[in-house]
Amino acid sequence: MGMTLRVRVTLCILCAFFVLCIVMALSPANAAGPQCTDYKALQAALLEKYHEKPSNVGLASEGRLAFTLFTSPDGESWTIAVVNPAGEACIIGVGDHWTDLGPGKGDPT
Repeated sequence: MGMTLRVRVTLCILCAFFVLCIVMALSPANAAGPQCTDYKALQAALLEKYHEKPSNVGLASEGRLAFTLFTSPDGESWTIAVVNPAGEACIIGVGDHWTDLGPGKGDPT
């Protein structure tokens, strides 16, 4: 009757994305609004400039929004974008030193 580890990890990732969305939306740096473009254009730009590829995807809002996490192979950089059904992607977070815990890998501290 309990949730599988995979379901729990997925829910944790989606919750983290949701919290990050709220924090990013309220930050002064986003006063001008998020950076948005066509998903394919964003994907090509991130691959060319940062060597980032989609590594995780999660659905939210009853499937009307998708969160995509792009990461570089070495974990040096990452980008989170929210994508609407029309294919418009908006960057909601960027950073460096991404660590993929994966199922069962434990706490990074």
